[in-house]
Amino acid sequence: MRALARWKWPLNVRELDQALASALLLSKGQVIELAHLPPEVRGEGRRVVVASELPDDEQAFRARLVALLVENDGNVSAVARLLGKARNQVVRWVQRYGIDPARPK
Repeated sequence: MRALARWKWPLNVRELDQALASALLLSKGQVIELAHLPPEVRGEGRRVVVASELPDDEQAFRARLVALLVENDGNVSAVARLLGKARNQVVRWVQRYGIDPARPK
């Protein structure tokens, strides 16, 4: 329960719903244990995707994201406006691709 309360749930209730549904399946209907929860909820952090592991289309998107961050001096909100996306979505992409907005590379 502490792990569930400690996690900030950046994807809101949908992430919580998915985590609990998966944990319930993994627990086979028994008591949900810490091991049944997603790694990030257990405190093990999210896995950053290495650029070389990405399919070509995602590598191209990551490169575009980096270029936009460079052009906008790391301003995530400006990049979100340019892409027509919510700032939170851009933050998730930045985290997923392991990009530091202050020093994109």
